[in-house]
Amino acid sequence: MGSIDNVRFLTITDTTIEIRWDADFPQYEIDYRTIEEKEWHTIFNVVSWENPYNIIMLKPGTTYEFRIRGLSVPNADCKDKKDLSQIAESPVIKASTLKEPVIKRFSELSLYPSYPILEGRTYPCIESYKGSLWYTDAKFYLYKLDTDEKKVLWKSENPMIEWPLSLPLGYMGLPDITLYDDKLWVTCNIQATHHSGYTVTQSRQYLFYYDFATENISTPVIVEPTRSEYGSWEGGVQAWRGKLWVMHMDVWLEGDLRRTRIVLRTFENGEFSKPIIYENCPTVYPYGPSMSLFNDNLIILFSDLAAEEKGNEEPLLYTVFDGKSFSEVKVIQNIGRSRYARGVQIGTRFLCAYKCSAPYFKKFNYEYHDIALSLFTPSTEEEPQTIMYINDRKYNSSPDIALHGGKIFVVYNKLEHLYDRPEDPAIHHGAWLGSILPLPEER
Repeated sequence: MGSIDNVRFLTITDTTIEIRWDADFPQYEIDYRTIEEKEWHTIFNVVSWENPYNIIMLKPGTTYEFRIRGLSVPNADCKDKKDLSQIAESPVIKASTLKEPVIKRFSELSLYPSYPILEGRTYPCIESYKGSLWYTDAKFYLYKLDTDEKKVLWKSENPMIEWPLSLPLGYMGLPDITLYDDKLWVTCNIQATHHSGYTVTQSRQYLFYYDFATENISTPVIVEPTRSEYGSWEGGVQAWRGKLWVMHMDVWLEGDLRRTRIVLRTFENGEFSKPIIYENCPTVYPYGPSMSLFNDNLIILFSDLAAEEKGNEEPLLYTVFDGKSFSEVKVIQNIGRSRYARGVQIGTRFLCAYKCSAPYFKKFNYEYHDIALSLFTPSTEEEPQTIMYINDRKYNSSPDIALHGGKIFVVYNKLEHLYDRPEDPAIHHGAWLGSILPLPEER
């Protein structure tokens, strides 16, 4: 029959308790409650590799009770069907969360814990404008956030872009935003993935804006690929040197392999300039590119997804674009999978946030991701300093970063673990926001 033994606690913070146990069952349920509560809260569908398990979103300075049940056969619908046989149950044990948050130290920076701000969100983006922090994501509603009270002050009545009626339903996401001429410019990718004949070469990047003065939303403009047989896929938007710069990737197929290249353009008076193609990119499959500013140059961050054809990894790279040419590529992170990086300049250095599986790479590969921070001076031989900002054994993804009110804010998406696993469906914990301060002084 088996038993659940040696239940113990590993890491404890003000809002999380990580629990571990000795047992050998295919699936578990974890019950927890405060000592004042009569009813248990149950976490369903915990499979064997999720041991240890980190319970999040708890109350600070609170004592909780826990118990673990071992179950016989995995079933994705067990929460509703209740058709799993209980084999064993642990004794009830207690632990208390800390009263105060744990603040990490990283170089000159203090990293404060993040907190949930919106439910069920993907690909969050933030920008600071006239004293407020503005937020949007792949649903494209616009939000005004109160970062002190940790709440939403305002939400737009309608999304800034809706699915084009001329296309079959599919995927709309991967947004990026920037402020230019008192407008919030947005780029996103649209793919008619539900169409029977869909290929990635049919994907298109879209560009539009929200006008803060008039509250009007512009008609979306399609960012076309440089060749008719290519698609335009992923990218970014950035105000730079008095112009609006738009980036996308040309995407095409070579047999069964997907290939991409990074393309830059300016957008003025409703027209795109002649494309600037990153011809000397060291990979045939750059992925998740973004643009940031450093010393009046563009920092282009991207991962090398072609590396997985040689092994299961995805290095994070960057190049500096000065308006004419691209610098030699340098590595930020080369362990595990790292992607979706975005950054800001702080003092004389550059700080970027990205999703990173480095701590779990050898054992789990893709089930968990942290949000990593890397600090370095571009175009120098300085090795990046790196810390796992969010490391809670969840699937943290798609961060964005912005300077606002003397602080650095990082927003990201949190799931329980890798989604689309039938026997163990991931829980979506929504969008989370954290702060970093103080800003380092000029050296």
